[in-house]
Amino acid sequence: MTAAEHAERDTGAALADEAAGAWWRSTADAAIAAMADRGVPFTADDLFDVTGLPESTNPRALGARFLKAAHAGVIVGVGYTTSRRPGAHAAVVRVWCGSHALSTCERVGR
Repeated sequence: MTAAEHAERDTGAALADEAAGAWWRSTADAAIAAMADRGVPFTADDLFDVTGLPESTNPRALGARFLKAAHAGVIVGVGYTTSRRPGAHAAVVRVWCGSHALSTCERVGR
């Protein structure tokens, strides 16, 4: 990704993040931290299924929270898979692992 593409991604993520609201952002951060603490690979699908995180009004908001957690060193991307959520139509999603548990998480993906 070029510097301009990174900047555009970060701008879009910031807009989606702000639109989600403070309560949702803190709830999403807690859910991501809880999943990271489990020490097993997880996706956004797992986050919704396991933690009960409600959907944001902005569908891009969760990506912004994952990006923030990755930049903070809470999680690390370990691969890709397809979404199990019916509305996602088998879209490709990132697989994450808590950064403290990388030795127990295996790389996955397509």
